[in-house]
Amino acid sequence: LENTYRTFMTKINPYQKTPCVGRCSTVYGDPICRGCKRFINEVSFWNQLQIEQKTAIWQRLERLADRIIPQFVEILDTDQLQKFLEQHAIRYPAHLSPTSWALHCIENFPVEIQKISQAGMKLKVTEIGTTKELKLALQKAIYTLSLAEKERHAQHGLI
Repeated sequence: LENTYRTFMTKINPYQKTPCVGRCSTVYGDPICRGCKRFINEVSFWNQLQIEQKTAIWQRLERLADRIIPQFVEILDTDQLQKFLEQHAIRYPAHLSPTSWALHCIENFPVEIQKISQAGMKLKVTEIGTTKELKLALQKAIYTLSLAEKERHAQHGLI
């Protein structure tokens, strides 16, 4: 059954799939999910959105990773990063940029930060000493940037 599901999912447009990672914080009142980084209305109405709207959301999430990840880590080897994700069964958006892969890798990183090179990455921020500190720093930066974007969207009537 699992193989049938995977085969089916690979045949549909990757932008049709939900960005959900199963750690939704909107149920606790967050305006932006700390798991998938979508706005609450995007989470709530995902199944009603058109493919163009879903694609735009995925692209916004990719731009978010592209802006934040390089501040914290350098991706040295994308093949090694992809292999690490697959070896550790970490879900990641293969249709997006390697910075998006890196974000998913770090958020689900199964080992200590000193072993980040196993995932083809190098830590750029020397003040961060643990995986937990890196996750918290990323989460704070992404949440802050997302809130600013949500406000810009609201001012232009896009939300």
